[in-house]
Amino acid sequence: MSTFFIIIFEIIVRLVFGALFAVGAIYLFKGMKNSHPILGAISGLLTVGAVVSIFTPSSYLPQNRVTFTHHLTSQQAAESRAKSSNRADASSKRAESKSLAKAKASSKKAVAHAKSISTSKRNESIVQSLSGKKVKVGGISYEKVSMTTLTDTPEDYDGSNIQTRGTITFIQRDKSNSNMYFVVMVPKDSNTSSGYADGHGIVAQIDIDTLKDNNLTEGDDLTIDGGALQNEVTVNNKTVKMSVIVDSVTVHS
Repeated sequence: MSTFFIIIFEIIVRLVFGALFAVGAIYLFKGMKNSHPILGAISGLLTVGAVVSIFTPSSYLPQNRVTFTHHLTSQQAAESRAKSSNRADASSKRAESKSLAKAKASSKKAVAHAKSISTSKRNESIVQSLSGKKVKVGGISYEKVSMTTLTDTPEDYDGSNIQTRGTITFIQRDKSNSNMYFVVMVPKDSNTSSGYADGHGIVAQIDIDTLKDNNLTEGDDLTIDGGALQNEVTVNNKTVKMSVIVDSVTVHS
């Protein structure tokens, strides 16, 4: 669902709450045989708060909304919940192989890290500065991760809130959802002929409002915050290893 429709729904919900609080205030003041002025005053203050919140822009940020808190479509949210449930059901079966899986994951990360160091000093700086750190954006916690690590071990970040940085190389409208765009992003690498780290691209799913508000175009260098999903998006008949449902973006000049 786009940001526009989320905000419209928020306004309707807040109007309903405001009306209920107002009716409660009137009833507590006048509608009962024994009035309750204190409770009536509280209900009146809640009415004012609900009305004021409608005209407060910051109250529509994901962490302050009454309803929606993430830019997931209903289908994507259902798939994400299903994946979480399946992982919980299978956790007991994976207990015996947990240490082996961790060892393999650590090995993959080590190889990816060594690879990025050998290809570019810039990549080395990015990996060292981003590895494992947590940041809060709009009240939501994200794990900072380089785009090379994100694509080398996508299974480690599937379903996680992440922050990463890259350059836009291609923008395409989602054929199944006219309010979303598929934005292909890659990390830069001055040691390659293309100027980018080959094989490390992701797809950022960005809603039309965010795209237009930030005037995003090919060649823009930006940081994105959102939810990571593995093997969920197909662009030009090719399924990409990692996509991100974007909550917010920061464009770097």
